[in-house]
Amino acid sequence: MQFSFGTSLFTPFVFLCTVDKIGRHVANQAATRIQASWRETEEERLAREEQAAIVIQSAFRGYIVRKSLRTTLDNIIEEAVEHAESMAERNVEEEAVQEEEETVQEEEEAVQGEEEVEEQPKTKRRQSKKTNKRSKKKEKTEAQQLDSITYTISVYTGNRWAADTDADLFIILQGENSSSEKHWLRQTPQDMKFAQNQVDTFEIQSGNHGTLSKIVIGHEKNGFGAGIFIERVLVVENIADGRQFFFPCAKWFDSQQVDGKIERTLGCIGFYDMSAAGVDPEATKGRWLLTVHTGDSHGNGGTTSNLSVTAFGSYGQSEAIPISDANLSQAGSFSSFEVSFGEVGELYKLRFETDGSGSSPDYYLDYLEMVDQDTSERITLKCGKWLSWTEKDGEQKMTLQPFRELTVVRADVEPLPLIQYDGVITSTELRSTHLLDGQLEVQIIGEFGETGSFPVAIPSKVAGSLKLTEEIPFNVEAVSVGRIRLLRFTFPVDDSGEAVSEGFALLQSIYDKHNIPVTTAVDWVVHKVVVRESSHAPYRFLFGESHVLADEDRNGVVRKDLLLSEMEGLPTRLSKKRSSKRPPAKWVISLTTGETADAGTNVVPRVTLCGDRAVSDTISLAKDDLKLQPGTTVELELNTEDLGQLYKVRLQMDSLPPADGSTDSDTSSSSWYLKK
Repeated sequence: MQFSFGTSLFTPFVFLCTVDKIGRHVANQAATRIQASWRETEEERLAREEQAAIVIQSAFRGYIVRKSLRTTLDNIIEEAVEHAESMAERNVEEEAVQEEEETVQEEEEAVQGEEEVEEQPKTKRRQSKKTNKRSKKKEKTEAQQLDSITYTISVYTGNRWAADTDADLFIILQGENSSSEKHWLRQTPQDMKFAQNQVDTFEIQSGNHGTLSKIVIGHEKNGFGAGIFIERVLVVENIADGRQFFFPCAKWFDSQQVDGKIERTLGCIGFYDMSAAGVDPEATKGRWLLTVHTGDSHGNGGTTSNLSVTAFGSYGQSEAIPISDANLSQAGSFSSFEVSFGEVGELYKLRFETDGSGSSPDYYLDYLEMVDQDTSERITLKCGKWLSWTEKDGEQKMTLQPFRELTVVRADVEPLPLIQYDGVITSTELRSTHLLDGQLEVQIIGEFGETGSFPVAIPSKVAGSLKLTEEIPFNVEAVSVGRIRLLRFTFPVDDSGEAVSEGFALLQSIYDKHNIPVTTAVDWVVHKVVVRESSHAPYRFLFGESHVLADEDRNGVVRKDLLLSEMEGLPTRLSKKRSSKRPPAKWVISLTTGETADAGTNVVPRVTLCGDRAVSDTISLAKDDLKLQPGTTVELELNTEDLGQLYKVRLQMDSLPPADGSTDSDTSSSSWYLKK
């Protein structure tokens, strides 16, 4: 029991000793850790203090640098201020000296004139001079502000394939007072401009240039996507008494089309007073006050001819109204007169004509002012051209044109374009033509009306010829007649010629009555005509179907119509080698006649070759040994310009004398079977 008791007492003692030893060990480790943490804290503290010292030193150095820079900048500013003040004082001194010199000069002039001026104090006059200068400067500034107005520019992109562009356009306004700088009409990513058959509107700020006469418009890009076809441009003055100016175009601005131009100058054809915009067109009764301005800038243009005017409207046309005024014979004058066109509807064109009488038959129409007596509309139409019966010295030879047509311009109304019609007449003058003077009167008739009549002379060298070889070019300017339907020729003949024309007319009426598609008098006087509106138009009109009109009151004058046969497409793309002359092309044409007995002919055929670059003239295949007999093949060589890739060949025959010169109708056939 004691042993056990002793053992139990010993165990707690050992446990306590062990615990005490462990406690001292733990305490030693804790003290070691505390000392280590003290040492780390001290190192960190020294590092932080060192970093803080670095920051303080950096800030102090920055402060010193900024202070030195501020001092330097202050010195620079102070020097600049002193320099400016010095310059201002110098300017004041120079101005004072200049004013003193001007004052002395004025005093010297005043001494010679009025002695009272000499007695005025110099200081008072100097003050008056300064006041006047300030007043003039103020007036000039106010005038510049008043002269600056806003213009609205509307660009009409044409309805042509590839007529749109992604380029920016520019415009320059030219007026009677001044010209503007180059203003840009720019594209926007959100709203692309200048799309095909689209109208785009821009506003520009510019000086008041007065009545606009021209604009320069274009772009500065070449190559793919840069070209544009502009139909017309409108410019509106955004002021109380503003006007709308019309600039027709209908041309390409493309380095790869027609002439390769990307910038053009457009002339103004007229302007409309916007104060009357929005009036009811039905309110007019056709009563107008017209003021005609006569003569060119050289003092020429008065006439002794009788002048007349004809109005064309939506309901029809008026009669030719004679204009009688003594001022028409004096260049630089104007004539005002009232006319009543009647119920012709809304006007779209006016035609002025002269009869060529007197010693001065030609007339120069400068411009026309119009005022509607019912609606108070005011319109000014520009012409600037001759109504000519005689050729002018030093001018390019052109078709004489005794009439001029003016497009009537209005706000919100699309005007008809003014077109230069270029044509070629292929004329025949067989022995039976019976022409009296060898001159034709020509008129173009289309869906929108007709042009005035203009003369075309047939050269005398054709007289007595039996060949269809004479080509007569003509050009005439007129308001567009739309799609051309026919050309009307009027020419005087003798009694025999009148009888011949009556026979043609009777025969044609019989054919028409029985719906027989045959025309008469194909080769009588005029054989065919080709007309093109412009080199920018991708087509031309061909006229070859002949009709002689019956007229009981012909009085020795015959009317012959050539109807539209077809419209032929033409390229407008500019060749890459346009600047270099291309060598002529040589062609070999092989004609194979059918094998039936009646397949051959003695009539000379003619051929036209159509390529993607050009179209050849109509070429007669006349040849001494030409025999188009059944079952035979004939080869002929032709020389033309470079037509490019050939895509069409046109063969045609007419009732002409046979190739062998025979006049026996039994030996020739007007029909021919072409196999290939």
